[in-house]
Amino acid sequence: MPYLGLTKHPDQEVVLYTGRISERAKAFKYRNMRIEHLASHASLDELVHTIQSEQPKPYEMYDLQVQANVFSFVWYKKLHNGKTPPLRIHEKAIINKHRDSDCNLKGEFLTKKNRYQVLEEKHAKGTLEVDPEHDIDEGEEMKGLIEWFQGDLPQFKVHGLFDSTADLGCTKKDKRE
Repeated sequence: MPYLGLTKHPDQEVVLYTGRISERAKAFKYRNMRIEHLASHASLDELVHTIQSEQPKPYEMYDLQVQANVFSFVWYKKLHNGKTPPLRIHEKAIINKHRDSDCNLKGEFLTKKNRYQVLEEKHAKGTLEVDPEHDIDEGEEMKGLIEWFQGDLPQFKVHGLFDSTADLGCTKKDKRE
């Protein structure tokens, strides 16, 4: 379980893995990280996912994860008077991993996306091929592509310069006129 939370679609059920959050916070105790800070940030990340889409396609998940990372980073700073959040914002290399300089999809990701879309259309029509003699099982191929997209998702990284002075309560200092 590489993530701190999960938003299940279409029910919009949000799960925060508090054990994982606690584990990560303890690992960074020397930086004064508290579980409340990491839980706050993970909650914002999952809030973005509840807003994004009810049923994302497997090939959409990478961009949705990047978007959630960016928004939760910005929102955390806004909510906590500019304090640095626990999770780092993704670097440009991660954000643009599957895109060329014009922001078009490229390479293996594009090839797999195109193939998945063909299989998705066949699945909708009920025409996926299964031919054991020629080692063809498009349903299994589709599952393999889903696993590839999920395995390629960007991983979160804990921020090295985390600001442990962020006040997570509603105090006079937090309120804005």
